Amino acid sequence: MKFYDFKPDTWQGAPPIFLAAGDTYHSNEIVDQARKALHQNHEDMVVEKMESPTHQLSDAVERYETFGLWGEVRLIDIRLDQSKFSDSDKELFLKVSKSEPTGNFMLVRCASLTTSNWLKELKENIFFVDCHLGKTSKNELNQWLISTAATRGLMVDRQGARELIARLGDSVGVLENALILMELSNQSQRNWDANAVADFFFQETQANAFDLAEALSNRDLKKSLKLADNTFQKGGHILDLIGALRLQFKRLLMLKLHQGQWNRQTTIEKLGIPPYFFDKTQKQADRFVLPKLKKIYTELYNLDRDSKMLSLNERDLFEMFILRLFFGH
Repeated sequence: MKFYDFKPDTWQGAPPIFLAAGDTYHSNEIVDQARKALHQNHEDMVVEKMESPTHQLSDAVERYETFGLWGEVRLIDIRLDQSKFSDSDKELFLKVSKSEPTGNFMLVRCASLTTSNWLKELKENIFFVDCHLGKTSKNELNQWLISTAATRGLMVDRQGARELIARLGDSVGVLENALILMELSNQSQRNWDANAVADFFFQETQANAFDLAEALSNRDLKKSLKLADNTFQKGGHILDLIGALRLQFKRLLMLKLHQGQWNRQTTIEKLGIPPYFFDKTQKQADRFVLPKLKKIYTELYNLDRDSKMLSLNERDLFEMFILRLFFGH
């Protein structure tokens, strides 16, 4: 069954497991259709939402295979951020597809999924749909974003919506997470035009830059890579991140060069360090030797140049920058 054939009333008697490729506007639409159809037939249905990286496919399958304590029907709705399934996930999916239905339902949506031979092995218990088949116009996605923001009390105008989509892409999950961040901020009541959106994400990037400098000072490679990835997932641009890191490492470099020469107040005024961050910034500087700080500052300059001259993925560029800092290549 293709995307265009799917209607809510066709779910009755359909497979209990639904796999949707493409976390797009259409993915959101089609999952809502499935959820409404299930509710029509199972009024007491309990919806359990899961999302990676907190949850994995194995967690969803475990809940799908577990009977409700009171006999209630479960709908496990999990959103995965990977575009490829691991071998263990494939085996798990194949196993579930061949098992007897449990009476529960499971909706699995992933960022994208290239159709491959293993999908052909899935038995009749799984319904697969490629949501990229449905084309979404920019105006349609903009309107969805504006109306979804309004339900959270956020006034996002057309320019603000375009800026969000330009930064984050058309992934509904990512856009919804961005709206949650905006709602939780102390700026939630502002008019979110393009400038307001750009300013908000730059401030988020500055905070992440401080944490990234902390991870680098502790030589924590795993955390450094994770923080960088989180920055891009939340809409940060590589030039914003480079700018924020250059500011932070310039402060660390100046602290090291003028150690013992400036008192606390003079340092705060000259380097523009927020007073409540001074002690943490000083500790960061203490964990670096001067040659290492100079190397990082030079590498940031090189990264800035490469990001403007090379047509490479921003995340890949930044990941190579971090690996160079740790392994010297």
